[in-house]
Amino acid sequence: MKTWWYSQGIQIKLQIIIQLVLIAVLIPTQLWIERHFKEEILLAAERRARVSADGVINGMNMLMINGMIKDPENRALYIRKMSSSEGVKELRVIRAGQVQQQFGPGLPQEQPMDEMDRRVIASSKEEFRRVDDKNAPELRVVVPFILSTNFRGTNCLDCHEAQSGSAIGAASITLDLKGDYASLNRTSALLWSGQAVLQLILFFLIGRFTHTITRPLENLQTTMSALQKEEDLARYVGTMPPLQIAGGDEIGQLSATFNRMVKTLQQQMISLSISEEMQQRYLTLEREEQARLMALLAVMNVGVLFVSRENKILHANPTFFRIWLIPPETKLVGRDVADIPGYLSHLLGNEKTSAQHLLELPETTDLYLADKRVVIQTCYVVRDVEAQVVGHLWLYEDVTHARRTAEQLLHLAECDALTGLYNRHRFTGELEHLLVEAKRNGTKVALLSFRPDDLNHINDTFGYAAGDKVLARVAEIAGKQVRRNEMFCRLRGDEFAILIRNASEKDVQALAQRIAHVLARLDFEFGDQKISITTSLGMALFPDHGESEKDLITHADAAMYQARQAGKKS
Repeated sequence: MKTWWYSQGIQIKLQIIIQLVLIAVLIPTQLWIERHFKEEILLAAERRARVSADGVINGMNMLMINGMIKDPENRALYIRKMSSSEGVKELRVIRAGQVQQQFGPGLPQEQPMDEMDRRVIASSKEEFRRVDDKNAPELRVVVPFILSTNFRGTNCLDCHEAQSGSAIGAASITLDLKGDYASLNRTSALLWSGQAVLQLILFFLIGRFTHTITRPLENLQTTMSALQKEEDLARYVGTMPPLQIAGGDEIGQLSATFNRMVKTLQQQMISLSISEEMQQRYLTLEREEQARLMALLAVMNVGVLFVSRENKILHANPTFFRIWLIPPETKLVGRDVADIPGYLSHLLGNEKTSAQHLLELPETTDLYLADKRVVIQTCYVVRDVEAQVVGHLWLYEDVTHARRTAEQLLHLAECDALTGLYNRHRFTGELEHLLVEAKRNGTKVALLSFRPDDLNHINDTFGYAAGDKVLARVAEIAGKQVRRNEMFCRLRGDEFAILIRNASEKDVQALAQRIAHVLARLDFEFGDQKISITTSLGMALFPDHGESEKDLITHADAAMYQARQAGKKS
């Protein structure tokens, strides 16, 4: 067998291997499709059985509503009509023990017949049983009738003396699956027939395909044999046309390599004048590339300073002049890098970033200039192909606008637009941080919450603009009572909160009294009316009143609500 295999050509080997791989893939795929199709048929049968059982239960419920269920003839007639549905082999309604005790045993076929009936009644859960007999395949489902106070609009407890949620009966349906299995067998036969036809078609297509692959190899072998037999190799190579082989696969690449080899041999016989012409062309391209690089550096928004190994300035782009406010006509190229500080001293007054030590700073440094700008300096070591240092490159980027934008965005994310106080997002983060710190150090954290009592009245009477005026004034006046190490926040609407670290109950009460006192003295005029406000305050202390953010907020809110209900001016 081994000798036979080695004696065959590449085309036969490829055709056999590809055919076997296809068979190994397609046959398991076929079997998986059959198994999946069978599962889908059985799942569809289960759904059909469940729907039928549910329909039987609905029908029995309608008989009960109409008062017809007590008559055994009515029940038997209903079951016979439902049993005549296509595919239904058997249909029964089963009475549970409590129903038999209350209404009697009913018809003989209404008694539990087997363990499956009894299990469903006992567990109140539906069950399926499938019989895969080739001659008589069937599927049986038993669905319990669950007692409920609202079973499709009916209160079952009006008629039944049983516990809600228990099974008072069940519907048993057995479906005949002969038709489903016959459909499965027909589909399987069609799939296997299609498989055989497909394998036959693939056999011829693979043969055609492998012939296309091996034909270029034959052409390459013929050409190589001719090269071996040719005595005047130089003349033959000079006149030999390239192999006409299309494709980008390995064989095409092999042919292309062969063509390149022949072309290389042909190029070695070209005169030196062509080599000089190519050298001149490369020199022109290099100069053009250098010009493009200089143009790119000129339009970059990053300042660039090239310095040689001897610390001589090789290049400085226009952005470098603009960032450091150096007159554009200043000649820097060729000068020593030690001359640079003289141009920068007026912008660098900080000792850590003085002009004399500017180029000695770490690789990346933030420079804060005297004119309030922020510039990032980045230094790179330039090495040649042998990793030898040939100079340095400094980059300067003005990030003033980006930094200010980031600060503005942070302010908008953490501060309330109306009052300028910290918002609930910042409050939540700060409270979490203070609790972690207090638990670690064994200190206390206080939360003081307060709100103006009559803001809704002011909004409804004078409009929301008046309410906003009150909130802004309350924030301003109360804020003057808050110390630097305390955080004043507006949580939502008319609710304010103050976080105090390392606080005692006495400190919080004193702050609450100060705030209540200054707010009680506030008067607002809206039109011809003069309005004063009262304030409800509540406090919570960690860990006395809770150990989590939620506990402290809840306690403070409850205390504030009690103060408001009691009518206290805290």
